[in-house]
Amino acid sequence: MQCESDQPSVWLKFKASGLLFDGNKAVVMAVDDITEMKQAEAALQESERCFRHMFMNAPMPYQSLDEQGNFIEVNQSFLDVLGYTANVIAHNGVLDEGVNFIQKPFSLHDLGIKVRRVLDEK
Repeated sequence: MQCESDQPSVWLKFKASGLLFDGNKAVVMAVDDITEMKQAEAALQESERCFRHMFMNAPMPYQSLDEQGNFIEVNQSFLDVLGYTANVIAHNGVLDEGVNFIQKPFSLHDLGIKVRRVLDEK
């Protein structure tokens, strides 16, 4: 719950439990100030947004790998420099059916052969 006022925002978490006390119904209530936690969450989200922006728009090729060396994410520079498509990366080197690919570097002769092969398949 966020309380609205002219004062800075304060986030509160309310917990309540019903119980019997000397035969009478009672409510026990606790209130926690979670403002610092909410501010930390917002700061972390902003930091992640900034890092993602820098990662994706960096002029140098970057990739993120898991412990087994599989791609988690790459930036556009990685794709441009190495000549891969996002499709290849997303499927750990296995192209979707119907997607044609020629690896860089390639000569005009290699390109011509690949184009002819693709056209002949159709």
